[in-house]
Amino acid sequence: QNFLILGSGTGAIASLLSQLDDLMLNITEVEPRNEIIQLSKKWFSHENSDIRNENISTFVVNEHTRGAKYACIMIEICAEGVCPEDGVVELRTALREIVENNGVVIVHLQNSENQVTLKSFQEVFASCFLFNYDLEQRNEILICTNRQNWTWIEQEQLFKEALRKVDDILDFKMNAFVNLD
Repeated sequence: QNFLILGSGTGAIASLLSQLDDLMLNITEVEPRNEIIQLSKKWFSHENSDIRNENISTFVVNEHTRGAKYACIMIEICAEGVCPEDGVVELRTALREIVENNGVVIVHLQNSENQVTLKSFQEVFASCFLFNYDLEQRNEILICTNRQNWTWIEQEQLFKEALRKVDDILDFKMNAFVNLD
């Protein structure tokens, strides 16, 4: 499965995912800051990862043009404590086109405009919802897909089961964020 990480930062997520051989992921990381890539290469394993030092908007538009598809697109693009940084919302239509029909786009949100960002993505995706994991810091994860009726409310038991499986493997202690019972 093709897995895209935009704004890979230090590469910790990609490094973790690349260790899970059963997932058989082809990971592409796009990070516009070369100094971050160099730091990432020094400290993290990128065995199953293709790291690109490119402008994120240009990369997404080019992937759309060439017809690329990803099972998952994870967006971790922050500037001065605000996630996502300017420009990400404008890419939502191109993101919809490069995610597989059953794939997901996951966006880290940390700002005062989370509901506005949700509504903006709902304009182009069939289903979107917010997953809150830190109210004090306004940290939420926006999850969108091209699938109809694929929100937390509509698929709660399925999502909880998937989170339990992830927690069994990675021991993230997900019960701290959501009741998985």
